[in-house]
Amino acid sequence: MTAPTADLCRVVLVTPYRTLELALPMTVPICDLLPVLVQRATTVSAPGRPGADGAADAPANGRGRGRGLTGEEDWVLQRLGSGPLDEESTPEALQIHDGETLYLRPRDGQLPPVHFDDLIYGLATGVRSRPDRWRDSMTRGLFVALGGVVLLVCFALLLDPAFTPRGWVAAAVAGVLVVAATMFSRALDDAWAALVCGLAALPFAGLAGYLVPGPVAADTGAGPQALAAFAAATGAAVLAVAVIGHQQPVFLALWLIGASGALGALLVTLGLTPVRAAGGVAALVLVLSTLTPSIAFRLARLRLPQLPTGAADLAEDIEPYPAQQLMAGAAVADAYLTAITVAVGAVVTVAAAVLVEHGGGVACGLVAAISAVLLIRARGLSSAWQRISALLPAVTGLTLMAVQFAANPDAMRRLLALTGLVFLAGSLLAVSRHLPGRRLLPYWGRIADVAEYLAAGVVMVLLLALFDAYQWARALAG
Repeated sequence: MTAPTADLCRVVLVTPYRTLELALPMTVPICDLLPVLVQRATTVSAPGRPGADGAADAPANGRGRGRGLTGEEDWVLQRLGSGPLDEESTPEALQIHDGETLYLRPRDGQLPPVHFDDLIYGLATGVRSRPDRWRDSMTRGLFVALGGVVLLVCFALLLDPAFTPRGWVAAAVAGVLVVAATMFSRALDDAWAALVCGLAALPFAGLAGYLVPGPVAADTGAGPQALAAFAAATGAAVLAVAVIGHQQPVFLALWLIGASGALGALLVTLGLTPVRAAGGVAALVLVLSTLTPSIAFRLARLRLPQLPTGAADLAEDIEPYPAQQLMAGAAVADAYLTAITVAVGAVVTVAAAVLVEHGGGVACGLVAAISAVLLIRARGLSSAWQRISALLPAVTGLTLMAVQFAANPDAMRRLLALTGLVFLAGSLLAVSRHLPGRRLLPYWGRIADVAEYLAAGVVMVLLLALFDAYQWARALAG
């Protein structure tokens, strides 16, 4: 037997007609391998002749002699004593090893599972085969999580104002954690430990920055302290992105959240109210989020070919792209896109809470318009995390508005709110039964695009109203 390679696995394939030695690609699903295996294993020759690959003659019962079976039957691949292998999994995921024996059988003639003559041994085998068995990876994850909990306790101890040098201690701990995260990532190639240390460094850096301006003043409030905290945490996130080689999309998302918080704190420090600062940050983030796909594409270091400008350009950039490299780039781009979408959703959620809690009718209208934009935009997101990141802030904003509306002591107003919510719940349940799996007509997509543009325009109009721009223009006109 030849030496195994990283992407191939040589197995012995036993069929009702012959026994073969084949090399299986480790990254191809079983469902894609089955047609080829069936064609190779069931094409038998006439009696007395070997097959095309030198296998033994057909069975003595005459079944399949002198004819080529094309595999119209439903076939399964299985190990001895176990059920059929999962056809959606790859040999690598199924842990098929080099030299292993597999059985290719018709589905109606598959090998029965093994029977046990010992009750205790059978129970032990069943328990060991359960997917929730404790594994070595779980032990490692447990201790990494416990390390994160210990760091959280350390951070809680530094929150005590009686501990005087806590600012310097927090800054020192943040620096040590960034160095530790770099060592775990670069030297030990430990992604999870690097992630825990990198994440833990951000609150320590934020606490150190919060304590730099001194106590909270009565005239300025906590704006300078919040600005310093967000700036320090954002700086730590930028440093983590630069020096840590793992989980860079996570730190990018935290950097975006910290930068948005720093911008909001800066606006409050400059004299804006928290409502106006939240509205401005939410609108700015919503506008900049339209650049998310192109930013993720560039962060993944992918490059689109130049558009041809003449006949001579048609012969350029025609080389095929390596499949493995392109798939890896697509995964990286999707990870960055998910991280940026999650960051946008987190910023909009916090801004919506501030607008609904401290704003009036214009602020609530702005929340409704932003929620409408996110709800419509979610239809074009294919990833589950990306769609949830767009839907969650929209639903949160609308829910806060409904709670604020129903909190009025007026009984009629509360009754109207409850009636509307019950009707909305019934409508959503009806949509859940009929919408999944249905293909909408193309004009619905166009209507959604127009509605998104209109909702974005309403966001800008209400944002100007939130900043009293119309009163200012009216005052200029006399």
